Amino acid sequence: MKSMVIHIGYPKTGTSTIQDFFLTKMHDRGMINFLGKSNIKKYNSSVNLIREVIYPEAPRSRTRISIRDGVNVISNEDIVMSFYGIKNRRYVKTSDPIATAQRLHAALIELDIDDIDIVVSIRNQRDLIYSFYVEMWRWYFRHEPQLDTFHKYLKEGFAHGRDGIFRMFYFSDVIREYKKIFGEEKVHILLFEDMTKNTEQFCERFCAPLGIPPKNLETILAEKSSNTKKTRGDSYVTDDTTLYDEISSFLEKVGFFSLTRKIFTGDSDIKNTLRNIAERTLGKVPVTHGRTVDKPRREWMDRATKEFLENNRDLINLGVNQSDLVRYGYLPDENQQHNNASADS
Repeated sequence: MKSMVIHIGYPKTGTSTIQDFFLTKMHDRGMINFLGKSNIKKYNSSVNLIREVIYPEAPRSRTRISIRDGVNVISNEDIVMSFYGIKNRRYVKTSDPIATAQRLHAALIELDIDDIDIVVSIRNQRDLIYSFYVEMWRWYFRHEPQLDTFHKYLKEGFAHGRDGIFRMFYFSDVIREYKKIFGEEKVHILLFEDMTKNTEQFCERFCAPLGIPPKNLETILAEKSSNTKKTRGDSYVTDDTTLYDEISSFLEKVGFFSLTRKIFTGDSDIKNTLRNIAERTLGKVPVTHGRTVDKPRREWMDRATKEFLENNRDLINLGVNQSDLVRYGYLPDENQQHNNASADS
């Protein structure tokens, strides 16, 4: 029997740590067939397939992933990343995390898989939006004049709501689509905050569809951490941009990116060698140093709480524990608000 577990992210919910240290290790032990995404390039055989799912205009790759009997795993936070509704864009491609769900299902059906589970980890939007912007500034937002500061990104996001670049952060909308397509019981929702504050529960829920004892993940989370950001004060600092980034950006802008993708993506020894040479040489030459991205002011935090309130309440109907949503700030503590109001009166 061939089963597939798709870990669709979200970005900045511990995905890099899980990919690079846990899923690769379980693959090497023969417990799963891990097909990527990972910073360890040899595990990235699914990257072309996921790119085609996210961007339907992308040319189909001749290299298809190899599904084995047992548990196959794809982990790729790009699946739910949204660059939806960006006007007058210069660089960023458009993507819709809700429409992507349909295309993902169609692509998996082609692979003749017997059973499919979806794992999605979410994070309080007030923290996630900030962390996501810092991570993506180097790759995308610095190229777009209307999005090259966090203030502009917030303004653009709140101006258009679920019909714009914030589309991905309306968790219930995205999760409902996956439940509709893959089945109510086949979509597993995890809270990022549980990774550190209730690690045992997080590991149990993540590992259940994989059929792996949760202690394997607990051990990794206790020892490893990947893709942590530098800080100045209480603010994050973006990654340095490198010569590799600049050359890649230029090639995509002038239309040569499809050629370089054919050269550098895939899992052959030659392609891995070429990619590693390029990244090790050009990727070590900084062009601009990381910049501090100030945390959002209180008024933006309050606006985010109100913007996503009803959508977060809907998570209860999707099976998320209400007390956890309150504890981690997705929902306000109405009892506390009532007590404060009583004290004021």
